Amino acid sequence: MKPASRMAAVTLVVLLLAAGGSAAAQQSRPSVAGLALGTHAVGLSSDQGAAAPRHGGGAGVFLGMGVTRQVMVLLNVDLAAGAFHDDRSAGLLGHADIAARVAPFRAGVAFPYVQGAFSSGLRETMADRQLQGTGWTVGGGVEVVLSSTASLDLGILRTRVRYDELTGSGPGDPVRVRETTTRLQLGTVWRPPHRP
Repeated sequence: MKPASRMAAVTLVVLLLAAGGSAAAQQSRPSVAGLALGTHAVGLSSDQGAAAPRHGGGAGVFLGMGVTRQVMVLLNVDLAAGAFHDDRSAGLLGHADIAARVAPFRAGVAFPYVQGAFSSGLRETMADRQLQGTGWTVGGGVEVVLSSTASLDLGILRTRVRYDELTGSGPGDPVRVRETTTRLQLGTVWRPPHRP
């Protein structure tokens, strides 16, 4: 089973358990306002068009600030390992996002949200060379409140990056590579204790 498929199965189980959250969770933080720190596992699938998709898994973190009760801005960084070298040997693929997350309403203990970001990407092509580029990310997910300070976060993001810079040793060659990556994130979010 591929990393993204394994994560989807685990996610389904966790969400079913979280759906029956405690009465205490029902009375917890009513918005996404304030400071937030998140950590997550990430499974991804990367596609360059004609080539077969490449899969990998890793982890990420984000630091966010809820500027209103429904809107949070955040910096998200993911790093995954997989068959990302040109010869499909083990390599790394990373993304950094400057994002806005909008959670327009609350459904019980859950905050469904949509997210958009300006993104940068870094992918190894060989052990000593990397592609760098920028692009955009769109996606969404749901945050499930577990307590007044903790919640479960499930999101799926679709990132389109245009790589136009090749760094590292060796001759410099002009590049123009477009890559679409789907990222499935499952993790937790911590917020300081809420003060009414």
